[in-house]
Amino acid sequence: MGTETIRRKKRHYTKQEREQILSAYRTGSQTQKAFCLKAGISVATLGLWLSQSRRADKTGELLEVSLPEVASQPPALEIRFPGPIVMQVAAGTPAGWLREIVEALRCGA
Repeated sequence: MGTETIRRKKRHYTKQEREQILSAYRTGSQTQKAFCLKAGISVATLGLWLSQSRRADKTGELLEVSLPEVASQPPALEIRFPGPIVMQVAAGTPAGWLREIVEALRCGA
């Protein structure tokens, strides 16, 4: 008996399906591994989609935005990054949103 390789047929996702999966990941609080197990995709696929999404969204410029209802409350958390970047976070901010911002800053997006 020789060794046989079992090949699985690759599932091709539409752009809309990929965006829905990325949105679910970003708004959740699971690790990439846990999310991928539940979603039925590989961690490598999720990483590729996230990278492609960051490159597509890159504008090259950051603007300060103040939201009146958030700005009127003292921040629950302040994160200081190397350089001039300071992120003030209000209580109740979704964890998935924070993770996306921190990853974008870390990757230089």
